[in-house]
Amino acid sequence: MRVFVAGATGAVGSRLLPLLISGAHSVVGLTRSAGKAETIRWIGAEAAVADALNRAATVEAVARAKPDVIVHEMTSLSAANDLRRFERSFVGTNRLRTEGLQNLLAGAKQAGTRRIVVQSFCG
Repeated sequence: MRVFVAGATGAVGSRLLPLLISGAHSVVGLTRSAGKAETIRWIGAEAAVADALNRAATVEAVARAKPDVIVHEMTSLSAANDLRRFERSFVGTNRLRTEGLQNLLAGAKQAGTRRIVVQSFCG
């Protein structure tokens, strides 16, 4: 199966890539940072570099990958350092969970991807 992991270098994505590869899946990892693309390749996946909040770039990355499934693991947790102001700390993550998801869905539609797994949160 061809799997597109958005948030491939994050806390969950970085652990998910090796598991998918060891399960004989073809994996494309999305990262916003060109510097982290080499890490994705080192693990054994293909790298796609795009800002998930940039709709055109995300749609293009997903369409180029033509995945069977998309796994959404994107967060911006480095800014989540003040739980007293939870709503302020999670602004970036919430944008990725809404706008980023909409961009992934648009890419999925163009690529013909039929399955999407989205990270959930309860806190």
